[in-house]
Amino acid sequence: MTTRYKRFLIWFTRFGKVKARIIHFVFLCIAYFVFLLVLDYVLGITKHTSFNKEWRNSISFSLFFFVCAPFVSWRFYDVALIQLKEYRALAKKGLTRADLSRISFVRTWEHKRRKGIAVYCFFEGGLVLGMFLLFPVSLLLFLSLKQYNPMYYTFAMIGISITKNILLSFTIGLIIFRFRWSYNQRRFKRLTNPVT
Repeated sequence: MTTRYKRFLIWFTRFGKVKARIIHFVFLCIAYFVFLLVLDYVLGITKHTSFNKEWRNSISFSLFFFVCAPFVSWRFYDVALIQLKEYRALAKKGLTRADLSRISFVRTWEHKRRKGIAVYCFFEGGLVLGMFLLFPVSLLLFLSLKQYNPMYYTFAMIGISITKNILLSFTIGLIIFRFRWSYNQRRFKRLTNPVT
């Protein structure tokens, strides 16, 4: 935990439960409306008029936000208190969160590296990260079109587009985790054998 983040948590928790949760909820609402304005601006520039109208008329995303945001704000105060308590306990032992992070990395990486590079890159990179990248990659490919193309109304074209997006996301995840493998191997050797 950085000292700046620690100061933020101390500042945040001094308001008390109710006020801190309200402040966090207001912050999330402001961030949400800024996100909507930026998205509306980007969609307006790229001339996706029909998609833009559908986005404005759709309330499902807003409902999802206003259901999730209070829950996140409700939990954030409790999580902040837990993190401050953990920071104080570590300070008494002379440890930092960075020390715990290093110890945790060595334990988990020792287990993951035994399975091999192929399993690591395929499952954690291609499948897990690829699925997280699927929405942003699909959105970027959609926005890169010059105009909202009506041919995407056919089922076959939608299937081809989805397949392309899945394969592209999987490949990006695979490549990223291949580079992470090399980085994690160097870090593991540095932490377990600092002489070399």
